[in-house]
Amino acid sequence: MAFVTGEKPGVGTFACATCWKRLRLDQKSDNLPPCPRCHGTIFIKVG
Repeated sequence: MAFVTGEKPGVGTFACATCWKRLRLDQKSDNLPPCPRCHGTIFIKVG
């Protein structure tokens, strides 16, 4: 399942679908930011 910048997908590790840079959200209320490396906006949950 893919998630888009601005969504609140919950706690976990997400990888940018463009460059695979990973980022971690620690709280259920956190919004996905744009990718810090390539500014991509689509993410896949990887952990």
